[in-house]
This record gives sequence, C-alpha cells and structure tokens, in this order.
Amino acid sequence: MAVEALARLPRAHLVVVGGDRPGPFVARAREFGCADRVHFVGPQGEMARWYRAADVLVHPTRYDPFANVCLEALACGTPVVTTPRNGVADLLTERKGAGAVVEGGGALAEAVERLWGEGKASRREARRLAEGASLGAHVERIERVYAEVAGSGE
Repeated sequence: MAVEALARLPRAHLVVVGGDRPGPFVARAREFGCADRVHFVGPQGEMARWYRAADVLVHPTRYDPFANVCLEALACGTPVVTTPRNGVADLLTERKGAGAVVEGGGALAEAVERLWGEGKASRREARRLAEGASLGAHVERIERVYAEVAGSGE
C-alpha cells in the first residue's frame, strides 16, 4: 500500500527504517515505477531523529493492536497515516489533524498530501495527541475515575 501511494506522489520519497528483507518491497516499487524513490536505511538506534526528519509516518499495518512506532512519531511531532487495523487508529480518528486512518494506496496518497499541506499545524496536533496518550495522562484519567467513584459513595 505504501508503494502504491508513493507512485501517486511524484515529489515524495519513502524512507524505510528497520527490516532486513527489502527484496519484495523493492520488487513492488519497481512494478509501480518508483524504486528510485525508495530508500532502505536498515535498523537504526536513534529513531527520534528519523521521526523528526519525516514529513509523515506511513504505517499501513495488516494488524497491530497498538503500534508504539506511531506514538513515538506523534511524540516527535510527526503526523501518522495508518490503517483501521492499528490500535492507534482510534486516537487518530478523534484528532484528524494529527494523522489519518485509510484503506488503500489512493486514500493513503491523499492523506499524505493533506498532511503535507497542513504543515506545522499537523505537527502541533500530532504532539498534542501524543501528550494526551502519555502514561501520565492515563494515570490522571484513572485517578479522576477513582475519585468520582469514591465520592459517589459506591
């Protein structure tokens, strides 16, 4: 799906971080005529710099209950485009400026273009979303629930 989207975005480059088997990915990129715009950098230790360098994180997963990679990117101010089968999709549908949830390469390409157009606004929204999903934010919400229950006499 990412390669199909890349083929529709002639100004875009796709940087693939991690993974050790680029062969099938390269073959797909050749099929779509965009192999010269796909770059494999292999596993990296300092991911924050890669997230900050990216305009958008594309994570078209088949299934991921809760992708840390998406939260890490959001925390670095990088908007995320993913599929409905990613647990982070629920967060993104609540805050559309931080990213998008899509099906198919065409929709993915449109979402990337939209987020490019929003520029700094989508980066700010991504950071805000990540702050709301932090451990501290969850603890605060749980404490409020406990306080409400304790105060209600139940």
